[in-house]
Amino acid sequence: MRVAPLKNDRYFSVAEDLMPLVDASTIGVVAILGSTYTGHFDDVAGISAALMDYNAKNPGLDVGLHVDGASGGFIAATLFPHLKADFRSPAVISMNLSGHKKGQVVAGVGWAMFRSRKFLPESLVFHGERERRRRKQESFFGFFLFFAFFFVFSLTFSLSLFFLSSFSLLSLSFSLSLLSPT
Repeated sequence: MRVAPLKNDRYFSVAEDLMPLVDASTIGVVAILGSTYTGHFDDVAGISAALMDYNAKNPGLDVGLHVDGASGGFIAATLFPHLKADFRSPAVISMNLSGHKKGQVVAGVGWAMFRSRKFLPESLVFHGERERRRRKQESFFGFFLFFAFFFVFSLTFSLSLFFLSSFSLLSLSFSLSLLSPT
């Protein structure tokens, strides 16, 4: 991972700072909308244009841009539509929004979006019907285990009560026989 240093007079990334770090080993570039410290937006449209030029000049390479919604992802599209800090920029292949930064949600809640399915890793795909069948089988197996445990527990408990009560009745009858004058 390469980290692009910021300039003393500028607390956001621009293409001129990032492109010298891009080479044949680069698999992606990340731009941030709303940095944690200052709230500045990286120049997504400029970085996207520079990456498109780079990809055109280097056949076989397809360096994409990920936009980290950070603190500004929810407001950028509506308050600053001229920024084109979303899929309107051609090099943007994925974006994420951090819901937990807006409050009243569980910490860590966020969403990832991809330009098209070809950029979505298979490991992140939720296969609905197959997953439901698998979970149903697991829930049936879990219910079966619960039922088996309950049955064994009930049987054990019943037998122990039976023997305990039998022992109690036997000891009570023995005690009564000792007390009775015969």
